[in-house]
Amino acid sequence: ESLEDIFTALSENLNNNEISVNFELNNQENSLQLQLVSKPNPLASEMIKLYKNNQENLIEAIKYDKDDVLFRLAASASRIHTLNGQIIYDLLEPNNENIAIITLGIENIL
Repeated sequence: ESLEDIFTALSENLNNNEISVNFELNNQENSLQLQLVSKPNPLASEMIKLYKNNQENLIEAIKYDKDDVLFRLAASASRIHTLNGQIIYDLLEPNNENIAIITLGIENIL
């Protein structure tokens, strides 16, 4: 469900989107890192910036949400945090691609 929300948020208002999915297993830290990179999407970029600037007060920021993108980003982050995971949303320069990086302990996904 978290991945579905991220895919939907990164693709909102686009007729088509390409999302590359890469993962890396870190045996030393006993973790899995998943990277989702999508082509540029101005709406998703705007909501990622809003998310990053308001992580401590997302309830207040939700009133600036557009098309539930911020809500989806926050909901997926919440679900990942319940698994003791971490998620980072960011923009990749110079092409303004959107990225979500998820890190989970292997014990939480097996």
